[in-house]
Amino acid sequence: MKNLLITFSTLFFLTSCSDDEYINPEANKPLAEIIADQTLAARNPENPYDQTGADFYKNLTEYITKNGYPKSNAEIIDQLLFMANRKISNSTNKSIITITSEMISIILADPENTLFDLINNSELSAGVKINLTGFVTELADKQDEDYDNIHDFIVSYEQGIVQSLALQEDEKDTILKVSSISRYSLYEEARKRDRDWETGVTNRCIKNFKADNQFTIATLAVLFNHLQ
Repeated sequence: MKNLLITFSTLFFLTSCSDDEYINPEANKPLAEIIADQTLAARNPENPYDQTGADFYKNLTEYITKNGYPKSNAEIIDQLLFMANRKISNSTNKSIITITSEMISIILADPENTLFDLINNSELSAGVKINLTGFVTELADKQDEDYDNIHDFIVSYEQGIVQSLALQEDEKDTILKVSSISRYSLYEEARKRDRDWETGVTNRCIKNFKADNQFTIATLAVLFNHLQ
């Protein structure tokens, strides 16, 4: 299970040590236009919390546009810290915990188990905990599929949550925020892999960080307390 989750998020936000420079064809577009063009394939208007994922993607794009993709552990931590401090729609801000670089470093050491610990130790109901851990497990099982299939899976999952009679509305909220961010984050992962494939770039230069990293899982762990 752990190996599945680890390999699922390989190559996200990492860049090569190659001397070849990637020229972004969208560099001269306004940020809002870039985001609107890019996220068409990631959207699900049937999820009432789709904007939570869209805001996450906007913040992510803003960071990458300004700083590029991380090339070191410190830059990965800096990126996650930036995301943790940015406002996203429908975040509760109930958490009294302030995310620090030290906490993110701990999360990056074992993103999967950290996320599951956060879910299981939260005040969410047993049903929601089971639902969320099952959702993450399903994502891992689909790691080798292309993004269209993953998107279809998430949309179908979200439809089931929206229509569920077994879950309270406030319970659905947390699940749909997590799935929304996952959908947009995994979309960016797919875009990054496609770009690397087209340019012949490989990700070799980050040291002391899992070669097969779990950036989406780590991101969910960093943001989880603000989604309940």
